[in-house]
Formats: sequence, C-alpha cells, structure tokens
Amino acid sequence: MSEQQLAAGNLFACPLPQPNAFQPSRRARLPQLLADPDIGTVEQLCDQLDMTQSRLARLCRSIYGETPKKLLRRARFGRMLEALARHPYAEWRSFIDPNYFDQSHFIRDFRHFLGVPPSRYLALPDEVQAACVARFAIGFGPRVSG
Repeated sequence: MSEQQLAAGNLFACPLPQPNAFQPSRRARLPQLLADPDIGTVEQLCDQLDMTQSRLARLCRSIYGETPKKLLRRARFGRMLEALARHPYAEWRSFIDPNYFDQSHFIRDFRHFLGVPPSRYLALPDEVQAACVARFAIGFGPRVSG
C-alpha cells in the first residue's frame, strides 16, 4: 500500500469533528438573549453568539422552527404585553419598548399577534387579557411537534 493510500485511509478512519463545538452553550444562551430587551436586532444577536446570520437562522429554525427576526419580534411584543398587564391604567404609549420604531410599529405587531388593536384589547375582560399575557409569557423553550 502506498503512502498516499495509507494517508487517505487514515483520513476516513478519523472521527469527524463536531460541526460546532460551542453549539450547546449557544443553544443555552439563545433563550436568554431572545428575552433580553437590549437585544433588538438579528445583528446584535449574532454578535452576542459570535455566529453568522445564516448559522443563527439554522440554529433558530432547528430549535424553534422560526427565523431569528420573528423570534425577536415575538419577544419584543411579549415584553410590551407584560408591561401593559402591569400598568393597565397607564398611558400605554408612554412605555413602548425602545425596539419599536414608533407607535404604529407597535400597533401593527399588536394586530398581528392578537388580531385587535390595543384599544380593543384593553376593553376585553381581565380574564381574556390574562390569557393573552400567559400565552406570550411561556418563554422560549424548544418547539413541541406533534
């Protein structure tokens, strides 16, 4: 057997390296970073995890079944809904999450996630509002298929 054939055989006999040796720690940090109000963009999330956008997208899809942008949008809305629950009689416009560009941006997300504008939501019974808050307070556990 020639030296080249021996080297080629050794190449295939070696165990393959892990695709991403740091992925377990990144997987563990991802839910915390998604919930962090200081993380508002996919770029910031990539910087914190030291990942490219495409790699982050694959990681988010494998864990949650969604893109990082959608997950950040959901987290931002969940924070606002919780703030609204804590201050039901306050002027909600005064505590809009800084990651919202403006009030209309927030209202669009409100309609997207709940199907109604904030004024109509605030007119709903407390039990319905509490159920909505609970739905978004579940957090960022892995998706459950089935």
